[in-house]
Amino acid sequence: MVGLVLSLGSGLPIGKEGPFVHIAAVVATLISKLTASCNEGIYANETRYTEMLSSACAVAIACTFSAPIGGVLYAIEATSVFFKVSNYWRAFFAACCSAITFRFVLVFVEDDHVHVTAYYQTNFRSDSFFPEEIPYFTLLGMICGFAGALFVFSQRHIYQFVNLFLFPLTIAMIVGSLTFPLGFGRIIAGALKQRQWLGDFFNECSWQKTTGALSRGMMCNQKVLEHWTGGPEGGDISIFLSLTCFIITFFILAQVCYTLPVPAGIFLPVFVIGAAMGRLFGETIAYCHPEGIKGVEHTQIYPGIYAIVGAAAFTGSVTHTVSVAVIVFELTGQLTYMLPVLIAVLVASAIGTYLQPSIYDSAIKVKRLPYLPRIPPSRSSAHRVKAEQIMVIDVKFFTIQTTYRELRNILANSPKLRSFPIVTDNESRILLGSVPRRKLVRMLRNTICTTKAELESVKRQKLRASIGSKSDSNVGFKESLKSASIGSPYPPATPTSLVNEYSKSARERERNYCGIARSSTILSQVEDYVSNGTRSITSDDRDDVNRLLLRQSSMLDRPVDWADNIDPAPFQLVEGTSLYKVHNLFSLLALNHAYVTDAGRLVGVIALKELRLAFEHIYSRGAVPVRPTRQMEMDKEAAYVRRPPLSEEYKRVMDENTRGSVEEGEVILAELVNEIKTVEEKK
Repeated sequence: MVGLVLSLGSGLPIGKEGPFVHIAAVVATLISKLTASCNEGIYANETRYTEMLSSACAVAIACTFSAPIGGVLYAIEATSVFFKVSNYWRAFFAACCSAITFRFVLVFVEDDHVHVTAYYQTNFRSDSFFPEEIPYFTLLGMICGFAGALFVFSQRHIYQFVNLFLFPLTIAMIVGSLTFPLGFGRIIAGALKQRQWLGDFFNECSWQKTTGALSRGMMCNQKVLEHWTGGPEGGDISIFLSLTCFIITFFILAQVCYTLPVPAGIFLPVFVIGAAMGRLFGETIAYCHPEGIKGVEHTQIYPGIYAIVGAAAFTGSVTHTVSVAVIVFELTGQLTYMLPVLIAVLVASAIGTYLQPSIYDSAIKVKRLPYLPRIPPSRSSAHRVKAEQIMVIDVKFFTIQTTYRELRNILANSPKLRSFPIVTDNESRILLGSVPRRKLVRMLRNTICTTKAELESVKRQKLRASIGSKSDSNVGFKESLKSASIGSPYPPATPTSLVNEYSKSARERERNYCGIARSSTILSQVEDYVSNGTRSITSDDRDDVNRLLLRQSSMLDRPVDWADNIDPAPFQLVEGTSLYKVHNLFSLLALNHAYVTDAGRLVGVIALKELRLAFEHIYSRGAVPVRPTRQMEMDKEAAYVRRPPLSEEYKRVMDENTRGSVEEGEVILAELVNEIKTVEEKK
């Protein structure tokens, strides 16, 4: 919160929706942990946690622009590939509550907000544009689409020049120098804030003295013109020059400032740049048609509508969202220009999606964060790559004959795996089901901790029997036995996705399980004390310890009882499943892993890690397979085993000399084979 206030007050061209999303996500995480600790059965699952984060994103957008409907739709597009319908009412309820609270608080904080109205209220006429202007709006959408793709591309490459020590200070000095009102800031209205810029861009009036504007009184007042013509002292700057300089300057500054290590968002700066592009385009159209599209007697051209369309189109191209159109309607409080906005946003978003990833996916890619990207429509390689080409072949699994000792060893050697498959045996490997790690640890605890309790009982009896011995060495020996018996079993499972961050209570319980992995250290503790001479161990003590360890060893050699613990229906894929379908299934069902089978036989496993590696370069090289398919390997082996015979057509086409060389070589090869056979027969 403090960082956001300071960064916004510095005058940098940054937004606040990003920090708002982070704050809302933190609150949602804390609420999820609180509810999960109270009732694990209902709230301690990954899907509910994801739904809370999506609702938090909607709340943040609603608080930024007081747009609850657009905030929910934007959160769905920006955070989810598939969204549960049952979560709609939760997201809308949270967004509406946050928007209402934000606007009412704003009424009491700022004097100019005496009414709860739209954030940038406009008052365009119902007939403010003609169908003849639709091609212009489409052209504006195309321009914004290419400009948005260029914005994402250049912003991603700026990260290569970021220096965390000198970069922020240098950028702050550059921004302050460029926006200084008495310098270059006089041309780009550097004295204004982002909200005031949008107010000027969305204004219904015209900035230039055209015939239609003068006849209908559509000229803006002198105060608005002073912002973009150099001020009252030297107001001779062309509005086309000022808007062009504004677009170029903040097109670069917004990219650079987004890389700064400060709380910042990108939505509002992109929105302002798009509005400036739309205003420049609208003023150009008004200059080309000074009397309007149909003449002075009809409605004139409103450059403010083009500014609104440009803001929505450029933002949609950068973020790859269509819901920004709904946000624009809520921001301005009008639906008059619904058709132009939707057309331009669809065109710009399609172009941006085809050329570049969204600004959020680009930032994730640059920072190398774990993320499953979307499949762009321009890449068909996802349909050609199969599941067997990206799966992990070396799968850790249990059989129905697995003992508790083997179970303990595999769990200790695989601390990051959260689920294990169960197969019939090591040869056939028919998949029977899967068991989560927490259940396996619970099974070990219930089975092995019986001997631990008996060992503790023996220790307490020995302690009561040796009341006369009060030495520190006795106490040290007792404490060492106690610490050896209640230590942690093995390193806890580390979650592979952010979704499991809320289940800390479950991991804490796993850490408190009985010391299975360290149980063999009990006898070594006893022997250490004997070798050091700090305590004289009687034969009865050693016999008790040995007897209990022997019993524990025999219990570890028993087969595991899988009854009531196995999930008989884990998610399975076949080897020939396309990568496109695998991506859709993982996104739709929120899967962490899926087993690959061949006629019921376990042949591999696919996790989110493998999918991320396959889609890492989806925009540049397409989906990249890890290995060839089984059929490709078989064909390759067959090519080495036998040489395909020459066809008759091929022999006819061959030159006589070449054919003779081939036949001569075959004769020589046959003679060598005959000589080898003769030598072998003589031997």
